[in-house]
Amino acid sequence: MKKILSILMVSVIIVSSVFSAGFKKYEGKPWINSNISGNIPDKKPSPGENFELNTNYDMYVETAKKGITHDSFYERSSQYQQDTIQRILADKSLNSDELELLRGYIDLFSDFEKRNNEGNEPLMFYVNQVRDCNNVNDLSALVREGYLFGNTFASFRITKGVESPREYAVEITPSLNFYSERVLNDLTGEESEEETKEIIGSIYSYYYNLLLETGYTEELAEEMTQAVYLFSDAAATHARENSFEDMQVMTLDEIKKFSTPLYDQIIGLGYYSDDFSVEYDIYDPGIFAGIDNLYIDDNLEILKTIMTLDMTNYAMSYLDINRYGFVNDLEEGTEIDLFDIAYDFIDRKLENAVDQVFLKFAFPEDTRDNIIELTQKYMAAMRKRILASTWLSEATKKKAVEKLDNMVYVVVYPDNWIDFSELKELVKDHDQNLLDAVLCRDDFYRDYMTSYLGKPIDRGNWVMSQTRTTEANAYYQMYNNSINILAGILIGDLYSNNSIEGMLGTIGATIGHEITHAFDPNGSKYNAFGDIENWWTDADRAEFDKRAAKIVEQLNQFEVLNGVYEDGEWVLDEMVADLGGLALSLDIARDIKGFDYEKFFREATRIWYSVYERDEALEGYYTDTHPADYIRANYTVQQFDEFYRTFNIKPNDNMYVAPGKRVAVW
Repeated sequence: MKKILSILMVSVIIVSSVFSAGFKKYEGKPWINSNISGNIPDKKPSPGENFELNTNYDMYVETAKKGITHDSFYERSSQYQQDTIQRILADKSLNSDELELLRGYIDLFSDFEKRNNEGNEPLMFYVNQVRDCNNVNDLSALVREGYLFGNTFASFRITKGVESPREYAVEITPSLNFYSERVLNDLTGEESEEETKEIIGSIYSYYYNLLLETGYTEELAEEMTQAVYLFSDAAATHARENSFEDMQVMTLDEIKKFSTPLYDQIIGLGYYSDDFSVEYDIYDPGIFAGIDNLYIDDNLEILKTIMTLDMTNYAMSYLDINRYGFVNDLEEGTEIDLFDIAYDFIDRKLENAVDQVFLKFAFPEDTRDNIIELTQKYMAAMRKRILASTWLSEATKKKAVEKLDNMVYVVVYPDNWIDFSELKELVKDHDQNLLDAVLCRDDFYRDYMTSYLGKPIDRGNWVMSQTRTTEANAYYQMYNNSINILAGILIGDLYSNNSIEGMLGTIGATIGHEITHAFDPNGSKYNAFGDIENWWTDADRAEFDKRAAKIVEQLNQFEVLNGVYEDGEWVLDEMVADLGGLALSLDIARDIKGFDYEKFFREATRIWYSVYERDEALEGYYTDTHPADYIRANYTVQQFDEFYRTFNIKPNDNMYVAPGKRVAVW
């Protein structure tokens, strides 16, 4: 785990970073940490002294001249995509179902004149139906009809089942408005009594103001906020004082007997299949039992208030400007960029439509075909590497190849993507208010996802996995054994497609990195279908751990900031993947006649250019499971003979590692 940074340590670091004896003390050993803004020497080092800084030196100097203190190719890619999508939205000569849908939502969101005239009327339509209920049976009927929104009492997620991991199930977690000081302290284990009271006080004030927005008097809002607090505490306390498992798998019939309000929500929101055979994985079931225990007519007004609070909290951003400003912490008179906040709205609520627009109008289709072909080459290279391994038994090799052969890879977009034509028709009429349009969107997405309940896991479905192809990223998903190469990493400086050396050094190494994640210390605990399974012999696992421990030991020697050392255990998975990615690239390169290794290593290193403020870099060290970028560049190339031959690295060079100390897991 990452070390906890003390105030004293911060003070020491700050003091140690000043000039000493007239010379600047650059941070980072054995290499200067070039990722810190301003931490660049006046002279470019040689490749043997610091290969990453030698490769990227001119970019760091240029960045410093421009006064830029935060930059990376990943962020440039993200900004490019946002600018491109906004340009497409504004270009009325372009059109598609997705564009029409997005423009319709932008118009609804941006029409603050209409929203201001409506005030809280769109919300009150739903609130008044709750208020008209005369007993809990009326409330249950209303919820089962689907009128409730805002995650009252429960949050739902469709994912692989615990008992049936090859099928989609419903994961349910409790959602309470408050916890008491005692329960909150138990949950966090960190806040002091004073901090805990401050948290509760802040929530209390927020809910009090939400009730005022729906017509509660100050006196009644005060009274009911206190009542909701006591209700939440009573439900949580019921769970504490009774014996409940942390997670319980139930059927719908069992839930109906166990917790009426939870059953009502499942029916109202449609979280069931036609044959009612869905698996429900319920976390903290004791809280749902506590809620059920309190779901009585004597608590009717409290229950109404809870539902009102949750709906109001959800709706406020879609009402008039004052209510929008309240929940988004905008001070009165604050100027807002209407198009920017409207874009942010569609990017959050209609992310798959935004992605489809980018691909349709701004992304070359042949890129996907090229990357699919490249991915297949890396899969084949990994297969050869596994089979050629001298330290794996035949039994483990067989399981490893089985996992590789069953790996799903999705490039740029999935084969089956969501069709927005139906939603487009639902929101076509501009007279519809924004809140109802958002609820239409929610229903549309939920209907799509619930249609998969009880069916086999679609390991390449990006809607279910909430994957954004416009993200500058690629990732391995251990829970379904899939690699996902997103469009955002295939544009700009992250994607060098002008040469085979550039391809293998950038996106190729990234593909190899993600494949290797299936066999890193964590990913290797999962089988061919993403289920937890120990498929290793004891001897093979021991050798694997021995190799990984060597990497940890070496990484722990790197001082990333004054007095702050890399945590090898924390970043191990990513470093194993980095090493595997470059190894697979070199495996492919060896079969290419006339391959330019210098160009390859330069390209593989260039993408790790990044600049951050020192405080930001320090925070990233304690939160990011990736090594510092300059370490990812230098430590990785150090392990390969081709690097030493290409740049004539000698034993006295700072980049030199003796052959017996070079590391490899795969």
